[in-house]
Amino acid sequence: KVAKLPHLLTLTATENKINNIDFFARSAEAFQFLQIANFKDNKIKQLPSIYAPFIKHLNLNTNEIFSCSAFRGHLQLQILELRKNQLKDCDGIENLPNLT
Repeated sequence: KVAKLPHLLTLTATENKINNIDFFARSAEAFQFLQIANFKDNKIKQLPSIYAPFIKHLNLNTNEIFSCSAFRGHLQLQILELRKNQLKDCDGIENLPNLT
């Protein structure tokens, strides 16, 4: 389990066996200042809502993501990487005004 880490700026958890990142959907206070999160090469199956108010870069390449329908966007996110997943559609990939 991931506890509150409000002052963490960068989180790298690549090449593990992480199967969900639901902890991002629980509280904005847990990752209050997080700006970069890298979960490349894991076993994540769905992209949840992200309650990290300042996140700018989210790398989810090479996972098993088949659905983003719970995501519904993020106002600060600039880079969202989803290469090498199992997505069939882009449902939930919306409301990303700062995506570059």
